[in-house]
Amino acid sequence: MSILPFLRYGLLRKKIPLALLSMRITSTILLLISLLWCNAQNTTTITYTANNTNFANPERGFYRYTDTYGSNPIPLTLAELNNLRSSTQQTLIFRYIVLDDFVNAPISNAFLTAIQNDFNIVRQAGFKIVPRFCYVNQLNYDANGNILTPYGDANKARILQHIAQLKPILQQNADIILTLQNGFWGVWGENYYSDHFGCIADAPLTPQNWADRKEVADSLLAALPNYRSVSLRTPVLKATYYGLTMPDDSISIADAYNPSNILSRLGGHNDCFLADYNDYTFDDTLSEKSYWRAETRYLPMGGETCENNTTYTNCANTAVPLDLLQRRLSPRRTTRLD
Repeated sequence: MSILPFLRYGLLRKKIPLALLSMRITSTILLLISLLWCNAQNTTTITYTANNTNFANPERGFYRYTDTYGSNPIPLTLAELNNLRSSTQQTLIFRYIVLDDFVNAPISNAFLTAIQNDFNIVRQAGFKIVPRFCYVNQLNYDANGNILTPYGDANKARILQHIAQLKPILQQNADIILTLQNGFWGVWGENYYSDHFGCIADAPLTPQNWADRKEVADSLLAALPNYRSVSLRTPVLKATYYGLTMPDDSISIADAYNPSNILSRLGGHNDCFLADYNDYTFDDTLSEKSYWRAETRYLPMGGETCENNTTYTNCANTAVPLDLLQRRLSPRRTTRLD
């Protein structure tokens, strides 16, 4: 910046003596040089050596299924995870946390402690975890193969109570949570067969159903630090909650790294990958697959399959690079798979 305006101001307006003005300018310049020198002295340069080894990445790749129940806690063990790492190079687990004993009650202190103990083991083993909470993980059928109701999930008030109980654990362990699946309502926590949040197989969904669903998702986001995500079971959930048009309103790079924007923290999981042409996940495969493909440039995506449909799971389809497979059948960029 030129000092002429400053000189003009000093000489003409304040009539500062030239010698004094020169001293002030010199002092200012010396101070700036000193600050720049100090900053340079505090800079550390680190040079990394390239490594082409195929090493385990705790936020990518295939994961291992595990589960535990309020009625029958099945604790993780360090030996179990160490063996998984050494035998498969996997460092990521999925964890079903089934709150079957607490559909009508707060989560017990004993089970909260058991959940924290599992996180401790995950941390000690150097793993990461994808947790999902639910209340029931199976459908019941009559003799003719018809699905029986009630399904057995908890109501909204109970779910919100449980999320509040779990928040300190989720906050404390957020750094080892890859993503938290939305879970809670519906059989398997898959947000479909539900007694309290609506099920399209039983009756049309109401505005209150959608409001209740969104409240659970928003509560889960609030239970996590803003650098962690919640993964939704279908793209329709996110689009409906926030009034989005698919695929046009997929998140952009301008918002993708803004943690104050809720949309930047909502990923997805497809739990019937390659089960059928629509993966039992998409209502409109054209718009919804395109939406997820665009979203997953920036957001986590994972899942599993739910049946062996040879039309989609035969070798001709599966023995190709996964990125090509995704473009052909269920286009998206995948973070993790069971």
